[in-house]
Amino acid sequence: FCENDFRHFATVMAVDLLGPMLGAKYAARYMARHGGGSIITTASIAASCAGYGLPEYRAAKAGVVALSRSLAIEFAAHDI
Repeated sequence: FCENDFRHFATVMAVDLLGPMLGAKYAARYMARHGGGSIITTASIAASCAGYGLPEYRAAKAGVVALSRSLAIEFAAHDI
């Protein structure tokens, strides 16, 4: 990897993984105070199958799947 690859990786992670995490964080705060709700995230088949190219994207989407599963457990007590 060259330096540019690391910047690209960080950008993809910020948009494709950090974005959903922050969205869920703030949505959950609101939902917990207002009776619950549903947080829906999206990934793609790239999250679960390896392939050539796009390793950052694949890693981020796999992270979204794992994040969503974990948040479902964390937020269940608040009917989210």
